[in-house]
Amino acid sequence: MTEPLPSPAPDSDPLAIFSAWYDRAEAAGEVAAACALATSGARGPSVRMVLIKGLTHGALCVFTSYGSRKAQELDQTGRAAVVYHWPKLGAQVRFEGSARRLSDAESDAYFASRPRLSQLSARVSPQSRPIGSYAELTQARDALSDALGEAPVSRPDDWGGYAISPDHVELWLDEPNRLHRRFAFDKQADGWAMSLLGP
Repeated sequence: MTEPLPSPAPDSDPLAIFSAWYDRAEAAGEVAAACALATSGARGPSVRMVLIKGLTHGALCVFTSYGSRKAQELDQTGRAAVVYHWPKLGAQVRFEGSARRLSDAESDAYFASRPRLSQLSARVSPQSRPIGSYAELTQARDALSDALGEAPVSRPDDWGGYAISPDHVELWLDEPNRLHRRFAFDKQADGWAMSLLGP
């Protein structure tokens, strides 16, 4: 584990702390962008690992097929929860907040930044829906690649991003004997209010 992280001050901005910890996690060799995204719908809660590339204008952005379960549940409830765990730092960060679809322009910009094979995969994958075989997917991707040649890959109409804007943040720091340090931040009209939580 790297050098222990300091406790946040009561007037801290938890999003700024998260950004600093994220950079520390990357420097320590963690897969910093990997986190668990939880949603809820008619079937109850569901959770999956996703990649979120930090904060953009105070929001966590995740991209997916609009036909996926997570997208449908984000649309239904407008809420999500996210947790990052960085063992080398001895730290976790939990977020709860509102979720909204990004604009087409924002989704287009991110899609254009993805590696070409990832773009092709998004075009051919019926995300979260049954498929006949994995070979069908790879064949469909290769066929699309051949058909396009050097032409750009356009974003699928049913694929895009969500912005998750936190209104509750918990910073967790590992301590011996399970007396961990927990700091909860709740968004107020004039900033963030911090409280300490028992481990």
